[in-house]
Amino acid sequence: MFTVDLASRLLDRALQILIAVIAFLVAFLVLALAPSAMAEDTASLKNEVIRLVNVERTKAGVPALHEDEKLIEAANQRAEEASRKFSHVRPNGSKWKTIFNEFEVQSTCRGENLAYGHKSPKAVVKAWMASEAHRSNILSEKFDGIAVGVYTKKGVLYWSQLFIRNTAVKTIASESEQIVLTGVPVAADDIFRTKDLDLNVRAFAHTRACVF
Repeated sequence: MFTVDLASRLLDRALQILIAVIAFLVAFLVLALAPSAMAEDTASLKNEVIRLVNVERTKAGVPALHEDEKLIEAANQRAEEASRKFSHVRPNGSKWKTIFNEFEVQSTCRGENLAYGHKSPKAVVKAWMASEAHRSNILSEKFDGIAVGVYTKKGVLYWSQLFIRNTAVKTIASESEQIVLTGVPVAADDIFRTKDLDLNVRAFAHTRACVF
C-alpha cells in the first residue's frame, strides 16, 4: 500500500509540474506574440482608414492621397498624445503643428483630424465625413500625402490623421479661404483653425494650417 500511495503522490506531483510548465509556456507565447499581433492589427486599421479616405476622394473627383512615410511616426505620436490630452494643443503645451518640425517634415500645407471612441475605420471615417470641417481636410485638393495613427487606451481607440502637401506649388488665398475671428477677417496663413466636438465617448477634432 505504501508503495502504491507513494507512486500515486509522485504521479500527481509530476502532473502538477507538467501543468505548471505548460501554463508558463502558453503565457510566454501569448506575451511574445501579442505585440506583433497588435502591430499587425493596428496596421490593418490604418490601411483601411486610408483606403476609405481615398474612396471618398474618388467620389468627390479629388486625386487619391498616398501614405507618406515621413508622417507615420508623427501620426502615431499624435494618436498617443490624444489619449492624454484630446486637443490640438499637445500635452507639452505646444501647438499641434510642432509635430511636423519635431519629425523634420516640411510642407506648404498641413492638416490634422483627431477622433476617439470610434471602434472601426468605417465608423471613424463616417464621423469625420459627417462633419464639414473634418470632411474639408479629407477632401482637400491642397493635400497629397496622409498618415494615420491609432492608439488604444483602456479599450478606447484614439485616431489621428495628418495631412501634408509635398508639391512645391503655392496658391494665393482667396476670399473664401479667409477665416473670420471675432468679426475680423484673418488670412488662412495667420491662424490655425481648431474645432473640437465632444459627443460622449465619440469625439473628433480638426485643424488645418496652410502657407500661401
